[in-house]
Amino acid sequence: IMESTESKEIKNTIKYKTVIFDLDGTLLDTIKDLEIAMNMALEKLGHEKRTHEEIKSFIGHGSEELVRKAMPKGSSNREIQNCLKIFKDYYFKNMLENTLPYKGIIELLTTLTESEIEKGVVSNKPDAATKKACEHFFDGLVTEAMGDNQYRASKPAPDNLLEVMRTLGATDSDTCYVGDSAVDVLTAQNTGIACYSTMWGYGDKAEIEKLNAERMVYSAEELQKILLGE
Repeated sequence: IMESTESKEIKNTIKYKTVIFDLDGTLLDTIKDLEIAMNMALEKLGHEKRTHEEIKSFIGHGSEELVRKAMPKGSSNREIQNCLKIFKDYYFKNMLENTLPYKGIIELLTTLTESEIEKGVVSNKPDAATKKACEHFFDGLVTEAMGDNQYRASKPAPDNLLEVMRTLGATDSDTCYVGDSAVDVLTAQNTGIACYSTMWGYGDKAEIEKLNAERMVYSAEELQKILLGE
């Protein structure tokens, strides 16, 4: 069957065959549920709650790092692991209460799907929580989702991103990573692929500007135009 000239033209202008996304602060606004779970764990252990801004600044390096930063200075590793368990158990059960995709994200993923662009997710969120969130919000829109796991090093190490690329049959030259933090930029650099930084997430804008000023995006619509070469 002959392809229409129009669809051929679209395929020729598409910049990437595979787009891999970070999750928290990129596709999903998860901060409220993370904040509730973190403060519940701290309170249960008799510690002071953390502010919204503090918790926002602790996100990006995975759950253990979030807990480590939220706990009082000088906490022992045993205390941190105990708090981490309380946090993770509560969060996994309640993680969908206040979490929603950012404006335009479902439309973006739908358009990429229609354009036959392969999509994946690589996050520092625990693997089970990453998969649960993607199945709930992006069923049929994301092929492969991977979070922090015991088998490979977490971001900014390239290991999980390389594994998802391998699963999706992606190559360095036709793949990009989209994330909201400096960790994401470094992950893409360590992997050897392009990175687009979303300015609606939790990352430190000044830090991102230093690392990735030429690829900062301000809306899902703008990102779609870039990814589709419009």
